[in-house]
Formats: sequence, C-alpha cells, structure tokens
Amino acid sequence: MPVPVYRVLEEDGSVVGEVPALSDERLLAIYRAMVTARAYDEQVFRLQRQGRVPLHVPATGEEAVGVGMVAALEKDDWLFTYYRTSAAWFMRGVDVGEVLDEQLGNKESLFRGVDFGASYGSKKYRIFPHISAIATHLPVAVGYGMGASFAGQKTVVAVTFGDGATSRGDFHEAMNFAGLFKAPVVFVCQNDQWAISVPYGRQTAAESIALRAAGYGFEGMSVDGNDVLAVYDAVKHAAEKARSGDGPTLVECITYRLGPHSTSDDPAKYRDPAEVEAWAAKEPIGRFRKFLVSKGLLTAERSRGIDSEVMELVKQRSRERMEVGNALPEEIFSQVYSKVPWHLEEELERVRKKQEEG
Repeated sequence: MPVPVYRVLEEDGSVVGEVPALSDERLLAIYRAMVTARAYDEQVFRLQRQGRVPLHVPATGEEAVGVGMVAALEKDDWLFTYYRTSAAWFMRGVDVGEVLDEQLGNKESLFRGVDFGASYGSKKYRIFPHISAIATHLPVAVGYGMGASFAGQKTVVAVTFGDGATSRGDFHEAMNFAGLFKAPVVFVCQNDQWAISVPYGRQTAAESIALRAAGYGFEGMSVDGNDVLAVYDAVKHAAEKARSGDGPTLVECITYRLGPHSTSDDPAKYRDPAEVEAWAAKEPIGRFRKFLVSKGLLTAERSRGIDSEVMELVKQRSRERMEVGNALPEEIFSQVYSKVPWHLEEELERVRKKQEEG
C-alpha cells in the first residue's frame, strides 16, 4: 500500500493543509535561509569553475528539506547532515563565510583544506562533520542518539541522506539499531530521484522509501520535500516523538536534484530535459514565496530586494574569505599521529623542499 504524501502548500503556493503556527518573523527567516542556500550554491559553483574550489555538490531545488527540518528542531539538537543539506546549516545560523572557509581550504577552516572542501562541521552549532562516503554517518548518528538517551538527555538527532544511501548496508544497520533501542533519531531522506545517474526506480521495488520503516518497527512518513511547511510539520512530529522516548521516525522528503550530482557530473547525459523542466516548476523557493505574498508578508519588490541583498552578502563573504589564504601543505601531516612516523617525516621534508624551490 503506497504511503500518502503529506503537503501543506500546493505548487502554486495555495494552502491545502493546516499551516503550522509560526510567527511572521519565523516564516521570513525560513524564506531567507532558503534564499541564502541557493545563493551560496550559485557562488560556490562559480568559484569551482574559476579553479578556486576543487569540488562542489549543489543542493539547488532541495532547500526546503534542510531549512524545514532545522526550523522544527531545538537549537541543542544535533544535525548529522550529508553533503546536499547545506541549507540546514544556514537555518541553524552558520555564517556563509565559515562554510566558504572549508570550500576554499583556508588556514582558518576546521579541516585546514585536507578534505578538499567536502566537509563542514561545528560543535558550536551542533553539526557533525560529514564526509563524501555514502551512508557511513547513519550508524554514527544512531550511536550518538543512543548515547544521549542512555545519559538521560532529551537530545534529538536528525540525520539526512539521499535515496541512494538507502541501498547501502549502513542504512539498514542504522535503522535496525534505532528501532531496537528506540533511539531518539529522525531519519530524513532527501529522495531527489537520482543517485548520481541511477534513477529512483532502479533503487528499490518499494513504492516508497517511507514504507521501509515498518520493517524496523517504527513509523515512516512521506512528505512533499519541496513544501517547507510540510517538512517542518513532519520533522516536528517526529522530533516530539523522539524526545518523549517513543523512538525514531523515517521522514521521506520527495524532492528533485535540479543541478548535477556534483561539479564533475554532466546530468544531460542521463536525464531527460523535460523531466528537469517539470520539476523546476515545483521548486521550493518560488512556492514558498507565493505563499508569503498571499499572506501579505512579501511583495514582489521586497522578495527581489531580499534575493539581491543575500547574493551581495554571499559575494562579500566570498571576497573576504579568499583574502584569508590557504592552509599550508604541511597540514596534511598533522592532527593524525601524536608523533609523526618516519615515513611521513620524509614526505613532509620533500614537501618543504618543493616549497623552497617554488
């Protein structure tokens, strides 16, 4: 039996469900966070094409998932995001410049450039560092949630991943442990229809990813991932359950990856342009903008002003962070061993000589 898809807003911004009780200020903050995520993607894509960033994984078209999720959580809840949930960081309050430091491999970045800009993490914002390996963070998220539960804390862990991750063993192991131990975890699947060049229909014979939760003894929900209010409602419900000790929930957010898998991918080789065009008409920012206009919270002029203001801020942060300077090559040898072994000492010496030679 297919899982019904929960929706608050239609594609034209009209209301078809119960609008959550959010203040006008909160609704506008949600809009700004989505716009920031879109502007960030556009800017980093440009930086990659200029050779300043080695790789970028865009999240264009999926902004509602991360923003709606974080808006529904408490500030002390932990986020275990994957590389296509950057919007969550901006809703949590992370400054664009801090994320750009990682992308640029700056000397002030957390990872000092050794991750090729593929990761971001922050203890301050309770964001666990992600890596490019698919689904490996899911069991870790469950473990953290179990630990918090054993310690008597009311912390909820939200973990995001793509539809492709559901074909990995890590996904099933994490779901099984979470269900068995009633871990306070909200699994948020960004089902964006494509795992690189593999379409969703080749991932599973199940009609919905949300259906898989039943096999592990907990609830699965399917929501319109391009409807930020629907995502908010679903995650709010799941987080309240987790916080009260009722265990995990799987929230499948049906969305679409409008851009390439990464800057090294050419989706035109495997996707029908008509499919992309159809999904582009459903994208989340335009839909939410129409809703805010209908409520009198935005005008066309004001929305253009916010878009322009946010893009200028992102460009300004980009200019500032490019002035910081890259981390030194020696950083790749540090923070691994308490005492650097002899063979790495030799490699380090060769790197230093190379630098001296120019």
